[in-house]
Amino acid sequence: MIKKNLITLLIQSDPQSAKVNNFSVVKITLPKRVFYYLLPLLLLLLVFVADGAWSIRNNLLLKSKIFKIETKLASKHSLLSKTDEIRKELGIIRDFLGMDEYDLIGKSADSYGMGGTGPEENILQISPAFNPEHEVLPNTEIKDPLLNQVSSLRNNVNEVLISLSKMTEKLKHMPTIMPAKSKNYWISSSFGWRKSPFTGLRQFHYGLDICGKKGSDIVATADGVIEKTGSDRFIGKYIKVRHDETYSTTYGHLLKINVKKGLNVERGDVIGMMGSTGLSTGNHVHYMVSVDGERVNPYDYVLNRKRLTSTL
Repeated sequence: MIKKNLITLLIQSDPQSAKVNNFSVVKITLPKRVFYYLLPLLLLLLVFVADGAWSIRNNLLLKSKIFKIETKLASKHSLLSKTDEIRKELGIIRDFLGMDEYDLIGKSADSYGMGGTGPEENILQISPAFNPEHEVLPNTEIKDPLLNQVSSLRNNVNEVLISLSKMTEKLKHMPTIMPAKSKNYWISSSFGWRKSPFTGLRQFHYGLDICGKKGSDIVATADGVIEKTGSDRFIGKYIKVRHDETYSTTYGHLLKINVKKGLNVERGDVIGMMGSTGLSTGNHVHYMVSVDGERVNPYDYVLNRKRLTSTL
């Protein structure tokens, strides 16, 4: 019902469902201008609702994209770290083999990682059967720094493998691994001058003292022949291995000797057990390396430096 500038709305209950006595009519009278303002308000409300729904959708899509980007960046960071670790390992091996330092293409200033192989691994187990032409990425310009590192790393690996394949026989008799076959070991005393734990005086230590669990396996660090076994009041039960005319190694303070003089051994063979015999403050192996009869720093002949330095 419309009267001049007023609009009257009649609201009544459903006569079919309502009882006769409860039947009622509600009369509402409103000015016309209310409807003139109400329609724009409704349209504005619809616009806000639509815009809000669109914003929510965009936010969800943006969160999804951000998550994918973060995942990709984390994956790239992980790959970059692994690449740098392998590069460090190869640097140690190249230095050990007397090879020139490799010029890494695309190396970042803030590279990460250290390098090394596991104590049980034999560098001679790396198969020289490979095809550099299939391993090297296509010879095209690469703009991605990560791909530069991967490409350069592959070239580095190929060069090291070629050198290793040429030196296989020589490397069989060169000490290259840790003598302690244990998951948890540490170096209590390195090669060089130190204060004696018994006299307090300054003395030169001609080996590495590698500590670990009593009874841990002690392995030969290269192929060779057991030259001598025995017991000494200073280094206790010991084993000396002659690897070739250049290299020999000695393992002291052993709990048990598992080999006899004249026995041929290979790198990784168990030759004794870690103990504390002789002049010792605890369970460890006194490991010495001799080159042409001169005792040298065994650390320079340990390729698994990553595992080694992580326990210091």
